[in-house]
Amino acid sequence: MAAIFKRELKSYYTGLTGYVIAAVLLGFTGMYTVTLNLTYGYPNFEYVLDSMTLVYIVLIPLLTMRLIAGERRQKTDTLLYSLPLTSGDVVLGKFLAAWTALALPMAVAGLYPLILGRFGTVNYATAYAGLLAFLLMGGALISIGLFLSALTESQFVAGALCFAVMLADFSAYSLSLYVSGASYVSFMTLMAGGLVIAAVLWYLTKNIAAGLAFAVVADGAMLVCYLLSPALFGGVMSKILQALCVFIRMTGFINGVFDWQAVVYFLSVTAVCLFLTAQALEKRRWS
Repeated sequence: MAAIFKRELKSYYTGLTGYVIAAVLLGFTGMYTVTLNLTYGYPNFEYVLDSMTLVYIVLIPLLTMRLIAGERRQKTDTLLYSLPLTSGDVVLGKFLAAWTALALPMAVAGLYPLILGRFGTVNYATAYAGLLAFLLMGGALISIGLFLSALTESQFVAGALCFAVMLADFSAYSLSLYVSGASYVSFMTLMAGGLVIAAVLWYLTKNIAAGLAFAVVADGAMLVCYLLSPALFGGVMSKILQALCVFIRMTGFINGVFDWQAVVYFLSVTAVCLFLTAQALEKRRWS
């Protein structure tokens, strides 16, 4: 795993990607710090981090789109399979390299609260708790991008798909406030979602029977539940959208609360996506 980590981290800085990521993160950090902390006089560095979450929509695709899709396009993934490493080692090494490329410039940004503290009162606990949450959220989003990169050979497709997913997730909470609470709306949407998941399952396994079985069981169970008690589906889509929104988990930290549920959420998303990525690689290893 260490060899994969060093190779991937070095690749960020032998090209422009690592420097572009650092420039964007530090540039936006400086801009928001000047605007919020110096111009408007807010003593809360966590407000800067909250404003910067939007940057992830562009940076995460840039960080992750080539990690596995690039290996598949260049046919170098077969070399990875020949190494005495498990798929989990490969995935973890690539993930940690991308996360490190994100964390290095933010470590520099971690000096900002100390600088601001020389000119006023800064709550260091909330500032650095917000920075921790920002990095944990970045890790969760990187794991999602890494999984999407494992689904295709095209870096462009992986990047575009990741950008679309990041944008959708960023908008999920706002959308949840406008989604109809009608039971039939949630039912129809969940039925469609079951078919989409079945299609993804078929794509990953190349087993149409598995995809069809999932669609029949999942959609059949939902149909039975809807016929027995339509009220169960009332407002479900709104709750699902809120549960899927990674970005909204920063709210507690911005309000000065160390949200352990958000920490567990970030770590859980990271673990699940890394597991799925490892399974996608393992499937390709044996196919």
